[in-house]
Amino acid sequence: QIHIFHEESKPLLVRTKHLFARGKKSYWVCSLYRFCLFAAVEERKAQACVLFTSLKKLNRIAHTRCKNARDNTHEAKQRGDIKYLALQNLLYEELHLQREISRCLEFRSRHDDITLVNEEEFFTNAPVSISRPEVTRQDSHQCMLARLDWELEQRKRLTAEYRESVGERERVTKEIEEKREQLQSLQPQLHAILQVPHNDSSPPPPPPPPPPPPPPPPPPCDLFL
Repeated sequence: QIHIFHEESKPLLVRTKHLFARGKKSYWVCSLYRFCLFAAVEERKAQACVLFTSLKKLNRIAHTRCKNARDNTHEAKQRGDIKYLALQNLLYEELHLQREISRCLEFRSRHDDITLVNEEEFFTNAPVSISRPEVTRQDSHQCMLARLDWELEQRKRLTAEYRESVGERERVTKEIEEKREQLQSLQPQLHAILQVPHNDSSPPPPPPPPPPPPPPPPPPCDLFL
């Protein structure tokens, strides 16, 4: 705008110089030109003030928009950081779950080393309260648990029978020892009777051999191993 004002006022200045150069120094003409020039300057000054005001307004608006843009960018960055941290947490949790799943799949339980009866024999001999065929025939895990329960019951029963047999064997062994001691106590009496002289000259019969010792007891057996 200042450049435009300078270009528009240039003819007035040239005209004034020409008037003074020709000797036409009329006061009114000079005053008129001076007034027009002053009016043009004031008008341009007012326009310049309006333009400067508009420039300040636009500058203020630009700064406000820049600040708002920075604030929005900062908020978006914070939201992005929060979502990124949440994503990292989920990825870490996924990795942890995958490790736990791999550990569970590689886990070897003690029931893998236990010899169980086959399923047909299990469903045939096991009671319904343990076998539960309506559930175990469709779920392999429940079937394995039921087979382990049945194996435990069988081993408990066999252990009780084994202990009963061991007690019976000890009782019989004790009776044998008592009878052996009784026979050994009778041996001197029999020997004395055999020493009595006989009418015939035949030698007395030899004493009977002692009974054989009982067999050693079997080693203890634990069916729950």
